[in-house]
Amino acid sequence: MKRTIGQNIKECIEYVGLSQAQLSRITGITSAGISMYINNERTPEVHNLKLIAEACGTSCDYLLREKDNYPECKEFDISKLPKNDQLEIRKFMQFLNFKRDSN
Repeated sequence: MKRTIGQNIKECIEYVGLSQAQLSRITGITSAGISMYINNERTPEVHNLKLIAEACGTSCDYLLREKDNYPECKEFDISKLPKNDQLEIRKFMQFLNFKRDSN
């Protein structure tokens, strides 16, 4: 079964820990608009799709994907990276969590 843009948007905002209201504030898209996108009642304009992708830290291609086996779905094992890189990634993840929690 094909995935929908709405499913992909919902999955992304849940993954990054945003509510629909937070996504609305970040992107400037109305809460009703976000809801219509997620419920597949409306397709986002390219500009809005880009805003949503940026807010979720992903790409428009990822939101438009129709299959579950899209390469970006894979997790990355940072333990194979040098210790300095691992530390930088962990710091950045803490920053993102702080930023998400403060919204």
